[in-house]
Amino acid sequence: MIIHHVPVFADFINKEILKPSDTLIIDATLGEGGHAALFLERGLRVIGLDRDQEIQEKARARLAAYAERLELHRVNFAEAEAIFESHSGEYDLVLFDLGISMFHYRESGRGFTFQGSESLDMRLDREGPLSAAQILATWSKEDLANLFYEQGGEKKSRQIASLIVERRKEKPLTTTDELVAIARRFYPPGSPIHPATRVFQALRIAVNDELSRIRDGIHSAVRHLKVGGRVAVITYHSLEDKIAKDTFREFVGAKEHVNRYRAEPKKKSFRLLFAKPVEPDAGEVSANPSARSAKLRVLVKEDQ
Repeated sequence: MIIHHVPVFADFINKEILKPSDTLIIDATLGEGGHAALFLERGLRVIGLDRDQEIQEKARARLAAYAERLELHRVNFAEAEAIFESHSGEYDLVLFDLGISMFHYRESGRGFTFQGSESLDMRLDREGPLSAAQILATWSKEDLANLFYEQGGEKKSRQIASLIVERRKEKPLTTTDELVAIARRFYPPGSPIHPATRVFQALRIAVNDELSRIRDGIHSAVRHLKVGGRVAVITYHSLEDKIAKDTFREFVGAKEHVNRYRAEPKKKSFRLLFAKPVEPDAGEVSANPSARSAKLRVLVKEDQ
């Protein structure tokens, strides 16, 4: 079995976030089980969540030696309220690694990569209602342009959307190389990033409704977190990071309610473990280039 994904911040999490007293971890984005393996090797119990059945079975096989301390659920983390509630006050850490696993780029064949030719699917859950090909075939030119600009930061969004709509009159786009060929039309050779990068990101976000799920997932995790517990979020682009930052602010950034008859203000229930997001050091980026854009934020629940 080939493991493609290298867990980001593994050493840092092991040394700076986990505590000797920890017993139960919820890995809300299990993937190929890289972070889960770290937790299990420390003797901890792990509840792993992932909506992709194929990658979850791969993680199950990888972690088979720890089966007695491993519980897996096929569910999107934003829809896992019942799982968090059933372990309310028990779990010490919830980890959200919001990146797409390298498995999806290298092995899934679902169109996440712009290398080669694959079906324009991009669904993390094969039973999801909407594929990338369906978006490209049915959305209006304006909606496609807005998607590419708002979720991908694509400056040529209107030109690319116009050409897609024109091309689909003859034949809908069904493969990744067809979409790449359109994006290449608007960028000269030698561009600093691949011409299709932003369009692919935007489509993937839309297909999997990625951004809207982040806040709901964090709220569910925090709602049932034990005192002293932590919620850690790893993001890879500014859209994700802003949502994580703003959601954490909802818990730590509200004004304190001070009773004028009390000498001391009411103590906050949450704090940030680190004042600024943690970024990978040069050694980690050298060993794992996909970690270069990662940021880690951690919320701690304090005693009332």
